[in-house]
Amino acid sequence: QGELIEWIDCNGPATEAALDDSSVLIVDDDGDYLLMSRLCLMAQGFKVTCAASGAEALALLKSSPFCLMLTDYNMPDMDGLRLSEEALKAAPGLTIVMVTGDPVVQLTPIAAESGVCAVLSKPLDIEALLKIVHAEREQAAYAESVSNRPL
Repeated sequence: QGELIEWIDCNGPATEAALDDSSVLIVDDDGDYLLMSRLCLMAQGFKVTCAASGAEALALLKSSPFCLMLTDYNMPDMDGLRLSEEALKAAPGLTIVMVTGDPVVQLTPIAAESGVCAVLSKPLDIEALLKIVHAEREQAAYAESVSNRPL
């Protein structure tokens, strides 16, 4: 089973729209992995959309809101780092989690620079992913309550 490699502090809180949304975008060029991840997240109550490439994911991000993007690191058209950077331009505040089958110790600081909140190893550890999503939502709710507090 996968394990949480390292938690990264994201580049800002999730948007208010993302807090109310349970839509997840999964991006991976492996069809079997997409199906397995989709079924696992749907069983947890998420609305899941899948994309087989970075280009497809970016098109979806421009047309639909998502609270989370779960992306593979190694993909043929663009890697997960570049996709993450482009995704945040299309959907600022999006929570991004990267998964990979490769050793990722050196990937974590690079991923943080690209806006990735956490790096998980494959196979996907649903419990670790849910902890990340919950923590991001709590952080966003706290930031929202602080910003609405009278001075």
